[in-house]
Amino acid sequence: MEDWIRAVYRVRSRQSGSEIAREIVNRQTGWAPLPRRGNSIPAGSGHRAVIHRIEPGRHSGEYFIEIHYPAANTEGDLATLLNLVFGEVSIMGHCRLESLALPPGYGFTPRWGGRGLRERCAVKGRPLVMAILKPAWGLEFTERVRRIRELGAAGVDIIKEDEIFTGGDLDRRWERIARIREVVDEVGHRRGRPMLYIPVLTGAGRSMLERAREYENAGAHGVLVNLGPSGFSVLDALAQAEGLNLVVMVHPSMTGPFYLNGRTGIRARCLFGHILAHSGADAVLYPSHYGRYPMPREEEAAVRDALRSRGVMPVPGGGLDPERLLRILRMYGRELIINLGGYLHAAGPDLDAAVRRIFQVCEKFGGGPGGSLD
Repeated sequence: MEDWIRAVYRVRSRQSGSEIAREIVNRQTGWAPLPRRGNSIPAGSGHRAVIHRIEPGRHSGEYFIEIHYPAANTEGDLATLLNLVFGEVSIMGHCRLESLALPPGYGFTPRWGGRGLRERCAVKGRPLVMAILKPAWGLEFTERVRRIRELGAAGVDIIKEDEIFTGGDLDRRWERIARIREVVDEVGHRRGRPMLYIPVLTGAGRSMLERAREYENAGAHGVLVNLGPSGFSVLDALAQAEGLNLVVMVHPSMTGPFYLNGRTGIRARCLFGHILAHSGADAVLYPSHYGRYPMPREEEAAVRDALRSRGVMPVPGGGLDPERLLRILRMYGRELIINLGGYLHAAGPDLDAAVRRIFQVCEKFGGGPGGSLD
């Protein structure tokens, strides 16, 4: 593994760029070196961070500061990484983490990733299609099963629980997972192609890893992790767990405070792209520019590219329907998961027709390579 983690910050302050840069280094590593010229990073500097460059921004008092941290200051995971590059600095009040360039061997690679998900779903030449079970509450189990069967018969590849669904007591949860696994296996047998089931993972601390294993034993194909409430260390634990073969999906729940403030927090491309690409997740959900949540198009493209660079499947979301889908396909091509939630819920009882309209758009697009911003 290479030795350096490269972090870029955008800061606004009455202090000089050099003063701010030294303050960041001092807070994060306990050293306060002067800025260095040139592009080379000195060897043998141990745990000492290096101020690599300081550039003025477009506004008065704005600076872009690049600092290089020794990877040896982390444990190779997300939790210690974020504490290193944005721990105390995050509460300075005028600093945003713009980007992270991590060594190629840093963190974790997906167990399955986009290629493995395609193999498990036996799908080639088109995007994967995922349906969210909505509403999360109020459905009788028999109605939930009916919807799963209908969605599977219509061609949906993955059934995912809504991120807010906890499902009551644990005994009933294991029973529910086991029963739904029977249903999706039945659907897969009938249509000659598997369908995956991804319930939401809940719990606290170490119990989440234990619960993930119990989910797998009960029949779940994967788990959905709510990033904000559950935390980055849960992703670390899932990625390092021996013998675990679950698909891991990440939901952006409660991440708005991280990236929506343009002055502080973590930029969206850094949070969903640079960081989560090294999390070991197989697929990452995040807001798309076409949907109901704020996300600039160029920022979304940067997230997409960062995830793909590590084999992680992008899952743009937040209001997808047939009218918006064609624009998304032009931007993503075939390598994405089409995430259907509110659209299916609003479609009424005829789920087959609603899913069929999605596949018609995919056929119109032709499943070509795509992926540009043009």
